[in-house]
Amino acid sequence: MDIEHFAVATLFIFLPLLVFGFVFALKWLELKYGKKGARGFSMSAEDQNKLDELVVLAKKMEERILTLEAILDAESPDWRQTYDSTAKTDNRATVGEKQVS
Repeated sequence: MDIEHFAVATLFIFLPLLVFGFVFALKWLELKYGKKGARGFSMSAEDQNKLDELVVLAKKMEERILTLEAILDAESPDWRQTYDSTAKTDNRATVGEKQVS
């Protein structure tokens, strides 16, 4: 078998495999990533009502927390340094632990 016959045989074997692989890869990518936006997300009316209720409750809770913080700021201005986990403390304990001096 000379080189020309080998090249033609290789072409007839690998070219269809290459085309099949390319089409398969495109279809796989379309199925995996392409249809997510087209499918969309719909919520039932009951779920939407529950979500709306949770939003209202969260807003009320936020208002209450802000009110409590304002009261604490007025009565004890340094309470944030003692109990706020995001504030840098000087080895003071957090809520529920004994304070170390």
